[in-house]
Amino acid sequence: HLARRQQQEDPGETIEVAVFRFGRERYAIELACLLQIFALRDLALLPGARPPVIGLTPWRGDLLRVLDLGSALGRPHEGIADRKRVLALASGEQAAFGILIDAIDDVRELPVAEIRPLPGRDQDAAALLRGVTSDAVLVLDAQALIDAYR
Repeated sequence: HLARRQQQEDPGETIEVAVFRFGRERYAIELACLLQIFALRDLALLPGARPPVIGLTPWRGDLLRVLDLGSALGRPHEGIADRKRVLALASGEQAAFGILIDAIDDVRELPVAEIRPLPGRDQDAAALLRGVTSDAVLVLDAQALIDAYR
């Protein structure tokens, strides 16, 4: 509930985000929706699973579904061999799923006013992205992502 955007955001409002690399692009996601960032050790692929689900990984004594962010955003499928980290996204106190990423770059405060809308994106991908920053970081809408794939 805390991660949802307010209808009229305060121009001085900031959000804490983790900036990460996925392929050639950089993304940011709100820290409020992250439970943990951890190294991928084991991944059991699920043949026949509907994209963006790619497999399961052990996490805190349970199994966590792992999604391919590129597939969720409607991008062409890339290999997962170089993906070495998982972002565990939370729905309340419970992990919803993890997304496979390349690496974490930074954790920073991002002024909401600096997030610009994306021109010319398809509707499904646009629903999962809040916009882009002046330094070309795509800002994910964490709550929309959780709601779409919970």
